[in-house]
Amino acid sequence: MPRSSPHERTLSEQLRNPVWHALQGPQRCYAISTPQAARFHPDFASQAALGQGTPQAWDQLRTLTGAQESVDLFHDEPLKIGEGWERRFEVPLVQMVLKSSPEVNSPRPGVRIEALGVPQVPAMLQLVALTRPGPFRSRTVELGQYLGVWQEETLIAMAGQRVRLEGAGEISGVCTHPDFRRRGLALALVSRLARDMQAAGVLPFLHVNAQNTAAIAAYTALGFRVSREIRVSVVRPLAHHQNPREHS
Repeated sequence: MPRSSPHERTLSEQLRNPVWHALQGPQRCYAISTPQAARFHPDFASQAALGQGTPQAWDQLRTLTGAQESVDLFHDEPLKIGEGWERRFEVPLVQMVLKSSPEVNSPRPGVRIEALGVPQVPAMLQLVALTRPGPFRSRTVELGQYLGVWQEETLIAMAGQRVRLEGAGEISGVCTHPDFRRRGLALALVSRLARDMQAAGVLPFLHVNAQNTAAIAAYTALGFRVSREIRVSVVRPLAHHQNPREHS
């Protein structure tokens, strides 16, 4: 078995807490942060992160979070919720990475893949509301490359890059209009994004609901492999909670 390089080991370790390393690195310009906590500006994404799950880190995250505002925390170990917080729900995921060249998954003849940007945000939000692929905000499209497929004036499929680390990028927002599924549109978009990322020296990764066996199988067919189990907890601060550490 080939030994991994120091860079690969470092990257694998960072992917255990990808949002933290993104907001401390390539995406710090989108971050609101303190020494032990960070989050995307809410116009861009709902993800947040803790450097360590200490009481001080939870206190600092509270200063970054609005009253009753929920944020999403990725974690690969059990997450002890901080005092004055509640976990609304938790979703088991698998993190998948693509280390080989992706299988080419071309759309059917006549289907064009086009770049998406700020002018297309209303159509993107409409597709997200219909398909619910996960959180997508008014400025998420600015975080990375997004691609889509149109049927006349209707956006029918899209995918893009959200979280970016040094040397790795997350493919996210993958969705297809219900009337146009089973045509390979989403996989064609993921395949194109993955090839573009690899050409730039970036490792593609993505997160999939652990119960979505069909999606896991489809990404496996493209060449992705499960690297770890990971969870996302949606948490929010309790209203009217007083932190005793603030008065000590």
